[in-house]
Formats: sequence, C-alpha cells, structure tokens
Amino acid sequence: MRILFLLCFVTLIITSCKPKIVEDKENMDSNSIKTSAIEEEFNFPEDWEGVWTGELKVYSPRGMARKIPMELHILPIDSVGYINSHQWTIIYGEDKEKGKRPYEFRLKDKEKGLYLMDEKNGIELESTLINNTFYSLYSLDKTYIMSTYERTSEGIRSKITSGSLEVSHSSGGTSEDIPEVNDHFVKVVQTALLKKNSLAK
Repeated sequence: MRILFLLCFVTLIITSCKPKIVEDKENMDSNSIKTSAIEEEFNFPEDWEGVWTGELKVYSPRGMARKIPMELHILPIDSVGYINSHQWTIIYGEDKEKGKRPYEFRLKDKEKGLYLMDEKNGIELESTLINNTFYSLYSLDKTYIMSTYERTSEGIRSKITSGSLEVSHSSGGTSEDIPEVNDHFVKVVQTALLKKNSLAK
C-alpha cells in the first residue's frame, strides 16, 4: 500500500537515521521574498505535464537527515469516463523500480478545484488546487500528513509535513470566550525542487 509506504518512510527517518546538521544554502536563498516578482499563472494539466527530477531533502528538528534523488512523472493517460486523468508517478531513490509509486490523478470537481489521487487499491486521496498549488491533508495510524505540490517558474516544489495526531500541548479554555487550542507536534519535513527534464521521453 503506497500510503503506508510513505508512513513507513517517515517513521524510518525518525527512528533510524542519524541526522547531521547540514548548511543548506539553496533553501536559505529560496526563503528570501522577492516582492518585485510578477506572480505567474500556471494551468493544469498543460503546464504541469512532463518528467520532473530533483533531490528530496528530509529534515527533523535536529537538522537535515538525508538526501535522495526524486522524480515526478505527470503524463496524460486514457481513462474512460474521467476528465483530466493523468499518470502521477513518484520515484524515490536510485532504484527506480523499487522506489516507484504509481498513481492515477484525475479531476473530481472543477468548480471546487478538487482532484483525486487514486492508488488503485481502494484508497483515494483528495487534492485541492489553489493558486498554482495542490494541497492534500490526510491521516492514518495516528499520523497526519500535509502534502503540497507548487508549480512555479523554477519548476515544481514538493513539500510533505508529517507528525502525530496526538495532542502535544493544550492551552486556552479558560472561559466561554477563549476556546481550548490543541497543538500537534511536527516530526518530519520533506522538501524538493523538481525541474523539468527536457531529455526525458
């Protein structure tokens, strides 16, 4: 089950990786806000299709844990009865067969910007397209996962944030006007800048 693989992948990083602090100049530079830049509008699927490659960087609160190659293939497929149906294949690591995670990505509700990530095993994850970015938020086995794919002039920026559904801290709730607020600990963040591979077929 591919969603379970992602959970196991996150858990493996938390429990068995020996993180070392690595200065990440690329991420530091990308955090600077360019107020003069003109915001571009990208259409799905036309401006998303292709083979995108890059490096996945995995972080914990202790620093960068590891780096691995990552690919994202967004390619049109024939799917009877569905509109805007695409192959959405994620590949992690050097072994492209072992690290392959194939999905079918299709439109669910155009007005709401809703799409479905279909694992073809009974699991369908909703994604919402807002301002050039696909957002997904789901949970399993006491873990939440927030996934974003943003189309920019640089390529596609992927970010996955995960943590525990268990409440780590509570505050408020002192009166009718002040509600109780619960916090959830963020354990792992995975980021990648994927650029279009013009040589891919």
